[in-house]
Formats: sequence, structure tokens, C-alpha cells
Amino acid sequence: MNKQHYPTRNNTNSGRMWAGIIILGIGATLLAGKLGLDWIFPSWLFSWHNLWPVIFIAIGLIIGGNSNFRNPASLFFICFGGFMLLKRMFDFNIGPFIWPMIIIGIGLWLLFGRGKSGSPTRGPSGGSRFYTKSPNANEPYEWNKRVADETDSPASSGAAAFNETEAADIHQGPPSGDDYLKSTTIFSEVKKTIISKRFQGGELVNIFGGTDINLIQADIHHPIVIDVFQLFAGTKIIVPSHWKIQSEVVSVFGEVDDRRFTQGIPYDEQKVVYIKGTSIFGGITIKNI
Repeated sequence: MNKQHYPTRNNTNSGRMWAGIIILGIGATLLAGKLGLDWIFPSWLFSWHNLWPVIFIAIGLIIGGNSNFRNPASLFFICFGGFMLLKRMFDFNIGPFIWPMIIIGIGLWLLFGRGKSGSPTRGPSGGSRFYTKSPNANEPYEWNKRVADETDSPASSGAAAFNETEAADIHQGPPSGDDYLKSTTIFSEVKKTIISKRFQGGELVNIFGGTDINLIQADIHHPIVIDVFQLFAGTKIIVPSHWKIQSEVVSVFGEVDDRRFTQGIPYDEQKVVYIKGTSIFGGITIKNI
């Protein structure tokens, strides 16, 4: 039997390590300037006016370290800070070129950076789908089924829940396109209600817009990932009360606001939603009502 690999916090710890190293480096650079050791570093580093492009580059490195440099936001910050740094070092005016290059970069990323459309091909840890071949059948099915019915209530645990759903699930086949959410919003607003009972997660791209995702009528049978990238935008995600939410979003000039009412409501440990990604100049709101 194949074992399901759930998400880990290795990337988060890596991001914290990168952040610590970079912040220590910036602090050491400023301290060296105060101690008269400016011969160690370029003189332009010791002015806040010149240092802020380096901070943008540092933010890009932190985001990149947190995502193994797969997050396009890291490239955005590194390039933006690099352009500003070149402007100050060589007195080159790149202002007229910034927005065209940003728009071109977003277009290229949307074309090549989000993968092909269709049903999901990865789970929370970036691996394979949450189903595999049965040793006794040709149809793929989920091994970690823990939901006895399609209601909003937590299912029973242990082998009983597995046995109750195994026979039915073996005939369902792989997830369909309706089980995986892909949403791209640019200068607009999108509201979606998910009713899939085998929801597999999704990818949200939100640029200068708003996205509302309602999962109250949906069901999940194992931990899933919702990957969010937003720039100057806002995202609201509504989930059932007994789902457990783990936020691992890198937020830059924004926030992740958890407004769920969870007092006295037990969590179903099989219904875990990992929210990952990057929010730049925007907010992500999580609600259950």
C-alpha cells in the first residue's frame, strides 16, 4: 500500500533561515558603516536612500528560499530591487521600462509558470495525486479515505471509515476538473462556490482584483493545498467550521486574517487545508460563516 505524504514545514523553516541570514547581513552592513568600516562594503550601501533596493532583493531571496525559488514573487522582487540598484549605481533611468517589464513578466508567468490546465497532478507536498492503483482493480482510488458520508460533519475515524468508503470510492476514478480549482483574476472580481465532494485543492492568481471562494458545500478526504499568488489584490476563503486551516503564506505589505469562529468546534484531522503562496500588497481573509 502506498503511503500518503502530507505537507511538512521544511520550506517554512528554510524561509526563516534565509530571512535570519539576510536580516543579519543588513544589520552587519549598517553597523560596519557606523564603526567606520565602510571600506569593507561599497559606500553607497550606507545610505537608507540607496539601501532600500537591497531590501527588495532581500525580500525576493527570502520568498525564494521559502519556495525553493519556484515562487514568481521572488523573481519579481529580485528584479525590481536589482533595477533600482543599477539606477543608483550607474545613474541609469529605468523608470519608463519598469511597468512594461512587469506586465511582460506577468504574461510570461501566466503562460508558462502555472503548469498545464486540467485536473490536479500534485498534492500538498508537491508530489503525486492523492490516489493510486488498487492491487485488485484497474481503477485508481484514494487510500486515505476517512469520510463516511457527504455531509458537513466529521466522519468516524479508524478502519471502520475506511472500510465504509473503500468499495464506493474504487469506482469513482481519478479526480475530475471540477475537483481542482484554477482561478486567474486580473483587474476583475471572481466569486466561486465549490460543491465537489472530492475537492483536491487549487491555485489562485489574483492581480489587481478580488477572489471569493466558498467551500461550505465542498468536502475533502485528505489534507489539501490551496496555492495563492496575489499582487495588489484580496482573497476571501470560506471553509466549514470543522476543517483545520494551516497558513504558510508569505505576506509582504499585507496580512492573513483568520476570522473563523472555532470555539467548541472539534477539528477533523483528515480535513486540513494548507494555504500557501505569496501575498504582496494584499490580504487573505479566512472565514467559516
